[in-house]
Amino acid sequence: MFWKKKESKGEYYPSEYNNLTLINDIIYGIIRERLRSMQAETKKMTDLVYSRKHITYDDVSHKIREIQNRTEEKLDDIRQRTHAAAHRIMYGK
Repeated sequence: MFWKKKESKGEYYPSEYNNLTLINDIIYGIIRERLRSMQAETKKMTDLVYSRKHITYDDVSHKIREIQNRTEEKLDDIRQRTHAAAHRIMYGK
């Protein structure tokens, strides 16, 4: 948590903007790591399917790109919603 010194009283208080940013960055980082994990699992499954079936690697990689694009869009949406929720928590708006 980031703390700033109040000039008038010499007290310390949490910087609301920095806390908001910190909350947002932590949640976004968790989501990003989960996305990377999912992409690695998808790659493993793709290799497994490709080795067992008679489909082309291009067919599978095209489908994976579609899934990754949709996942990135969802990730951006989650980041925006997280930021808005953290803002409501911090400021009560």
